[in-house]
Amino acid sequence: IDDSGSMSDQQDKLTDAFPSFMETIDEQLVQMKGVDYRVGVLSTDMAGPELCVFISCGQGHRGRLQHQADRLNCNEEPDGRWIDAGPVQTVSDQFRCIASMDGGEFDEMPLEALRAGLFDRVEDDEAYNAGFLREDALLVIVIITDEDDQSVMNVPDNWDIFLGPGKETPVIE
Repeated sequence: IDDSGSMSDQQDKLTDAFPSFMETIDEQLVQMKGVDYRVGVLSTDMAGPELCVFISCGQGHRGRLQHQADRLNCNEEPDGRWIDAGPVQTVSDQFRCIASMDGGEFDEMPLEALRAGLFDRVEDDEAYNAGFLREDALLVIVIITDEDDQSVMNVPDNWDIFLGPGKETPVIE
């Protein structure tokens, strides 16, 4: 989810519509077919906190699953780093809490955040997202943003904003 300054209204629309989406998932997949699921939320912010332009600084999310309240004052955070299957209202409340993000860096990098979240944050020493992916699960990805992807490979903590961040990430990566 794009967490740049222009996305608050879109995030609100997304979280308002999410309960209806989850009711359909619950009826069609959970109840009828016995499917379970996990919901992970990633920020499109890949810059480190040292990169600030005007009043916007990177938050250093770098593909880590979001599991704490940010923009909203709420207590419905998931127990772990992702949302596990559960009652529709609980899942929806947890999603609203963690998907309402704010203050992200202005270069939206959803594809790089996905790559980092699915690989780097699983395989690095931190292994922050380890356990989210399951061998027997279908992975469905939804990107919510109001900008074109601006992903670059190996995003440094900071870069010369006037010279650009460097080599763009090939989509195949």
